[in-house]
Amino acid sequence: MARRADRIYTVSRDSGAAYTGPQWQDNSTTKDRDTDDAGDFKHPIAYRREATMKVDASFSLGLPSGVTPNGDWIVKGDGPASYDFYRKWGVDDPNDTSDSMHVAGGTLYMSNEAAAAFPNWIDHFDTFDIAWTMSFDNGATWHDVGTTKNQVYTLLEAPRSDVTLYHTVAHLATGGAAKGQSDPAATVSAIFSDFSIDDEVRRVDGTAMVYDPGQVGHTASTPLSRTDGHGQCSALADLLHMTFGAHGISSTKRLIAPGAGYAGLKVADATVLGPTPLASPSTEFSFHVVVETDVIADRVFDASFGVYTDKGTAASVEDQWEASHVIDFILPGSPKMLVGSNPAGSQLVWTNW
Repeated sequence: MARRADRIYTVSRDSGAAYTGPQWQDNSTTKDRDTDDAGDFKHPIAYRREATMKVDASFSLGLPSGVTPNGDWIVKGDGPASYDFYRKWGVDDPNDTSDSMHVAGGTLYMSNEAAAAFPNWIDHFDTFDIAWTMSFDNGATWHDVGTTKNQVYTLLEAPRSDVTLYHTVAHLATGGAAKGQSDPAATVSAIFSDFSIDDEVRRVDGTAMVYDPGQVGHTASTPLSRTDGHGQCSALADLLHMTFGAHGISSTKRLIAPGAGYAGLKVADATVLGPTPLASPSTEFSFHVVVETDVIADRVFDASFGVYTDKGTAASVEDQWEASHVIDFILPGSPKMLVGSNPAGSQLVWTNW
């Protein structure tokens, strides 16, 4: 079975590879009406809010020779809430341009759109189950023909062009506190509230992602592909940037580096992302990467430490971040020398990254 809509978006595997084939298909030699076997398909799907799901479904009937469909044939799919499907042989729905049904080679093919559109908010179905039944006697009796199950995500707007809609990105963007949100600023706050809880940022396979400054790789693909889910600040900032961008929300990754004369900085933050954080997480580094977004001005989001910083009474949010988090600057050379925070005004250089 394949799903369609005018606002449907491709979800990629966390490896970056494409999901191929129909969104749901039982490929077993002897059909067992599930997708638990090798070669079966069960792929995630993303829609924009207020889209209407459309399905192209095919059913292997194994019809005896000479049996032909007639007006007593009905196919029905009962989905969550009012997301239901219904098609009677020979009866076209004038309001459904996708509506069709035909039989070829012992297989019945049906195209139909759901009875209801998705609502005007973010939604997340860990499984979107449609129970399919058929009647050959105008609804007097019904026969179970299987249940299709997919993860379905609805987004605020189309994902930004600089975003890869990884499976985990779509999952994080719509689950947790984000589910039910309809406003961009509220969505940003909801998504980050999950990043501020050290056990919430998990891949779709259940692996927790952990801030680990010792790892290489500056993109979300690092914690999404590593067996242990670890990633440095730039990789986690990219993950947060993509999670915002899945909803069409613009954000900017900001690289923070010490100014001339300093080799690094030390921050006061100690609690890091991950349910089992590193025994002694490093708080000294030569650079750090955070995220800013226009929908909540003058706020810096730090995915690594799970905290955000507001401008407050400072001249800029960048100055406030330095005052709130930096406790030492590191001089070059050996032995290492710490000179205290803010020795002579702002000492950090912020660049878009």
